[in-house]
Amino acid sequence: MTDTQALIISLAKSLLNSDQDYTLYLDNLFNNILLADALTQLKIGVMETARVNAIGLPLSIIQLKNTKESLKWGHLKTAIATSYQLKVWSGIYRTQPVASINCGLWQDNNRVLGKILTQVRSL
Repeated sequence: MTDTQALIISLAKSLLNSDQDYTLYLDNLFNNILLADALTQLKIGVMETARVNAIGLPLSIIQLKNTKESLKWGHLKTAIATSYQLKVWSGIYRTQPVASINCGLWQDNNRVLGKILTQVRSL
């Protein structure tokens, strides 16, 4: 992580002393799957704008961002992706879901991409 992203983690850790749930709202400058995963491990939600080359965006959202067709102002398209982490159990590599990634594109003056990450809870 960059120094800027490490600073976000440091500031987020100061929120952990209360009994409240938190969601951080980030600009795409800070958008990084490592940062988002680190925040969800702290049980802090993340909502962020995204760049078209951001890791984790579903293909349907990327294709809509790149199309030339006009969209009506306020148009919304959503898709859900999952962030996975590789774990080893009894010498066998397996993937484990870490976070649900709710991705979306909406038409404002320009097409805007966004992601919302929430901690996967065990049942």
